[in-house]
This record gives sequence, C-alpha cells and structure tokens, in this order.
Amino acid sequence: MTPLAVLGAFALRRPWALALVLAFLLINPVFYSFYANTALHPRFLYASLPELFVLWGAGIWLLVGLVTRRRTHFASEAVER
Repeated sequence: MTPLAVLGAFALRRPWALALVLAFLLINPVFYSFYANTALHPRFLYASLPELFVLWGAGIWLLVGLVTRRRTHFASEAVER
C-alpha cells in the first residue's frame, strides 16, 4: 500500500497539489498521535483516508500509463518487423 502511495506522490505533477494532499494526509495522524485514545479507537485516523486514496489512484494511473505505453511500444515494434 505504501509503495503505491509513493508512486502516486510522484504522479502528482503540480507541487501545490502534492503539498495539499500530503499536508491533509499527514496532519491528522501527527495531531492525533498524542491523543491517548487513538490506539484504542483508530477511527480518528480515518479522516486521512481520502487523501491516501488520492495517492493510490494517482499511483495506479501512473502504473496503467506505463504498462499501456510499453504495450503500444512493443506492438509497434512487432508491426515494423
């Protein structure tokens, strides 16, 4: 799950969008890590899931783009031969 989010961080091309997503993703766990009941009730960390899903989606988009680009490249080489 983490490597896909890291790929998604590389897929976000605009630095302002990446900064916003990372800020909203990380501020909630940092804030609630000092709250004693977070270990008992991790629902406090669920507020960061939408931003994590954005990074996962961007990572999947990047992987799909790489796979389709590679397939079209190999297909065009096969046609040329």
